[in-house]
Amino acid sequence: MDKEYWRLWTLSDIQIENTADVATGVLFSDYLISCWSYRLIPNGDDTSAVFADYFNDDKCIRVAGSLEEFFGMYAEDSYQVLEGPHPGPDSRSDA
Repeated sequence: MDKEYWRLWTLSDIQIENTADVATGVLFSDYLISCWSYRLIPNGDDTSAVFADYFNDDKCIRVAGSLEEFFGMYAEDSYQVLEGPHPGPDSRSDA
């Protein structure tokens, strides 16, 4: 866990946390001790977009177009990436 309370999961954690239908993507990390998680959803071009999954009515919010972009954004400003889009009355699901 980093100082912003984001945790990149081990492969064992990924296996344990993804026992449900993986057609909706693969969970790979969490924020604020599982307040929400981050999910990889395939783009169709051998990359996967990163979505924040708040576990509210299956609405996920796109955070980055690829895992590479997500880690680049995280390296540049972790707070912005981790405290990015939040679900609300105006939010829409991109997943």
